[in-house]
Amino acid sequence: MDNEERVPYRLLYAIFLDSCAFYPSQKDQKLARNKLWEFEDKGLIKTMEKAEATNEEIERAPKELRKRIERESRIINCDSIETREDREALSEIEKLLFSNKQKLADNEKRDARNIFCAKKMGCDLFVTVDNCHILKRAEIIKEKFRFRVVMPTQCVKIISEEL
Repeated sequence: MDNEERVPYRLLYAIFLDSCAFYPSQKDQKLARNKLWEFEDKGLIKTMEKAEATNEEIERAPKELRKRIERESRIINCDSIETREDREALSEIEKLLFSNKQKLADNEKRDARNIFCAKKMGCDLFVTVDNCHILKRAEIIKEKFRFRVVMPTQCVKIISEEL
């Protein structure tokens, strides 16, 4: 392998990409999402896992993005919560995110499962554009689970500072 083919520096970030970050509505977040995939394609990111994506989420993504999502082998199915310890941990996360709710909507359950999966994989950065639930709890999540919740633009900035 000659020098041009080698990656000179490998980052140490494990990144979890929330499915809502597949298709952010803001242009700057879309550009940042594309940059993250560029970083991944170049081998500059240790791991980048994708949160579970429902068929509906994949279908509403733009065509070129849908192709990428469908060929990705690392889309995590967050429904594989089987042990009692996992169910208890998930319940704890649901209470952390939605402490004042008795019954959670499906999207809220997915948010909790995504945080659970990110925690389980040892994530460093959880990338999302979810302003309703996850970004609002970023500080609490960081304190409790030791990973940062960031928007795509923030993630690109963090990584770019180390290049």
